[in-house]
Amino acid sequence: MTPAGHGGQPVGEVYAHPGAPGWIFVSVALTRPGTRYTGTVTCLLERADGRTVRVGDFPVREGRGSWGVAARIDLARYSAARLTSPDGTVLATAHLRNGQVISPET
Repeated sequence: MTPAGHGGQPVGEVYAHPGAPGWIFVSVALTRPGTRYTGTVTCLLERADGRTVRVGDFPVREGRGSWGVAARIDLARYSAARLTSPDGTVLATAHLRNGQVISPET
């Protein structure tokens, strides 16, 4: 995941596994100046046509949080994930690639 509006260095990871049911796991560290956040975040998945589905909410404290859930949707149909605050502000985004694990560069 990269911070919204800031680009650059990764701030987390998203793992999505399609299946019946599939699962999704998110780990985020919004701890850099300008990205630190405390509160509830919503995880949305986005399809190529722009449609989104809310998969759940989780707490972030002092910028750090992780969360996972069984997903009863076809995760292979989604190409991106984003985390938003309760007012809809996008905090971080990620592109999902089928069958590929993307590791942050060091």
